[in-house]
Amino acid sequence: MNVFNIDIEFDRNRLHQLVNNCVGEGGKGYICFVDATMLSIARKDQRCLSVLQQSLANSCDGGSIAAIVNKIYHTRVRAYNGPDFFENMIRLSQYRQLLLGSTEDVFQKVKSELQHRGFSVNHIAHLPVPFARVDDFDYPAIAAAVNARNPDLIWVSLGAPKQELFMSRLLPYIQRGVLLGVGAAFNFYIGHNVQPRFHLGALRFIWLDRIYREPRKQLKRVGKILITLPRLYLDERKRSNKRKDNQ
Repeated sequence: MNVFNIDIEFDRNRLHQLVNNCVGEGGKGYICFVDATMLSIARKDQRCLSVLQQSLANSCDGGSIAAIVNKIYHTRVRAYNGPDFFENMIRLSQYRQLLLGSTEDVFQKVKSELQHRGFSVNHIAHLPVPFARVDDFDYPAIAAAVNARNPDLIWVSLGAPKQELFMSRLLPYIQRGVLLGVGAAFNFYIGHNVQPRFHLGALRFIWLDRIYREPRKQLKRVGKILITLPRLYLDERKRSNKRKDNQ
């Protein structure tokens, strides 16, 4: 579905099938999990917008985004965020999986959580990356290390928009595999961050737990989102009306 000037795949089954097809064909690409923060950045930054437009797919990472789409287009779509996707895929041993970024301690906790849930850990590996600006990474060297492990799924945990830009820059150098920018998904999986189980329509209120854990950082972030949402709504309403006029 083309909304906010990018294609967003709201169908979970189609997203899973897209990943499976890409892996099965030995292809490569990257998938972004797009929330209001990323959309607000892409709204002003052509480079970030181009990254989203050139992705293998984009999934809706925010209930507020799904709510806007439902309001304007009278749909009933829901978000499928990075932590949920990671939880559903990391246990699948038919895929060789590489966790790119984060720390060895977090990786060991992911392995422990997998084992606690009764799943194998033989299909997952970890590759740390140095702290650097997105323009300063040694992409050929990182890709060489990735290619040596020959993963099907490459989980990138650098935070938005850094991870999206990173994936687009790394893609030309990797031989195969699907890059997935999932932000704090590793921390959600090991219980460091918590996803509330209640929801109101498409809204899931994940930001409540993050405010509790990082009040100064997250209150500033949420404040920016609250300012951005009306603009996103109005922009998309205009696009919707223009489509109707052109029909």
